[in-house]
Amino acid sequence: MLFVGALVLGLVAPVAGLFDLATVIPPRSMGTTGLVLMLLGLGVVLVSKAALGTSWRIGVDESERTVLITHGVFAPARNPVFTGMGALLFGQVLAVPSALSVTALLVVVAVQVQVRAIEEPYLLRTPHGTAYRGYAARTGRFLPGIGRLDVHDTTTEEPR
Repeated sequence: MLFVGALVLGLVAPVAGLFDLATVIPPRSMGTTGLVLMLLGLGVVLVSKAALGTSWRIGVDESERTVLITHGVFAPARNPVFTGMGALLFGQVLAVPSALSVTALLVVVAVQVQVRAIEEPYLLRTPHGTAYRGYAARTGRFLPGIGRLDVHDTTTEEPR
């Protein structure tokens, strides 16, 4: 639900900006930087989704078995879709500053709850468990090297 909320707010905020609803005018350089971040973030999201192929899903389906993707854009970070969304929405805050833009960014940040409490435990208890544990020990959650799982403790993680 957080993912869908971020998508909806992320789409509504620029539309509200077009109609000058709760929007401030950013300096030109901030708007340009924001637009560049939005395009880079969108690129990361699209490349990440394409790399997932048939493993793409929103949420967890206990009966579904997918391939664990650890190469390409997934080599430096385990959740590049969310990293890209974060960059896109942060860029949007810079380009179209509004309460809606900020709310969309906060919602995608809250996705960490979903990743930590639902997705990672699911991947650890599936047939991917051993492979995922090794991948998560060497690969950051959203950014390279940050949020790697501690291979010695299966219940907690140790930031590195």
